[in-house]
Amino acid sequence: MKNPKWITKIELAAEPIEGYWVRRGWDREAAVQTVARIDTPADNASVPGPRLQVGGVAFAGSRGITHVGASPDGGTTWREARTRPPLGSSTWVQWAVDWDDTSPGTHIVLARATDGTGAPQTAEENGSFSKGATGYHRARVEVLPGA
Repeated sequence: MKNPKWITKIELAAEPIEGYWVRRGWDREAAVQTVARIDTPADNASVPGPRLQVGGVAFAGSRGITHVGASPDGGTTWREARTRPPLGSSTWVQWAVDWDDTSPGTHIVLARATDGTGAPQTAEENGSFSKGATGYHRARVEVLPGA
């Protein structure tokens, strides 16, 4: 099983057995997917321009995170984010990036991470079944004309 916080008893088995979720088609290994998440601004937010500040967290399990990038234009251009050191070897990494000259209008902001082995987060979008969700997190942001 992959959620040991819910263990209520342990039984020894003479040979390996498939757990509850594996029998239902979920991945046997349950490897953590590398992910960067946008926490601010929220999806469908309106923000005053021309400055656009984006931030969130990234995670890759025990592999750690070495880089996070963000794009204000749906992936055409990318900027390296500032990251805070993780609190432990298997914790989230906070990240942030600013653009001071964002044009007014609708922007599709993307985030992507690179894990500690140098492997980049995959852009391919897949649902959580059977190996965990993948793809770049995105937020639609309306940048309002500046004062």
